[in-house]
Amino acid sequence: MKKALLIAATAALVSLSAHAAQIDGTVDFAGPVRTVNAANATVPVSVATGLDFNAGVSGFAVTGSGTLGALIPSFSTVLFTDFQFSPVLSPSPVSPLWVANGITFTLSSVSITSQTGTGLTLFGTGTISAPGYDLTSGTWTIGVTSPDSVTFSFQSGTAAGVPDGGTTVMLLGAALSGLGLIRRKMAA
Repeated sequence: MKKALLIAATAALVSLSAHAAQIDGTVDFAGPVRTVNAANATVPVSVATGLDFNAGVSGFAVTGSGTLGALIPSFSTVLFTDFQFSPVLSPSPVSPLWVANGITFTLSSVSITSQTGTGLTLFGTGTISAPGYDLTSGTWTIGVTSPDSVTFSFQSGTAAGVPDGGTTVMLLGAALSGLGLIRRKMAA
């Protein structure tokens, strides 16, 4: 009988880890951008402190792989949010940095990898969100070259699934009730 209790308890604990699907793969966008200063005036890339994406621009070239490649078709309309990357990320976080085909990306951190007279490279972390999927963290890179073109690349990580709180409580309650019934039958 103790063996039956152990099996029931193990089955209950295993059923508690409910996971949604993971987002995997990469997505790359290429399109127009303005390099700006804190006053949102156009400046050379070598002294830029922010990016202006000309909100609502359609026709960004999109390539991708994995889940992301399937979720965001080529030449999707991509809506970017302008942001300042220096001296600090503003707004922080940038939520969302972009939206494409219902998929959103929140920019959490940024650092300047290089900034010269002909190019700017930013690197950081962020989170992808898509209906029916877990939030997925990953790394991103933005490359800006003169004249006025940007490439954005995101590589997803492998985030662990997040249990649904309501489902977890319900499953735990059912498991404990079942164990209580088994114990009563053993005592009788």
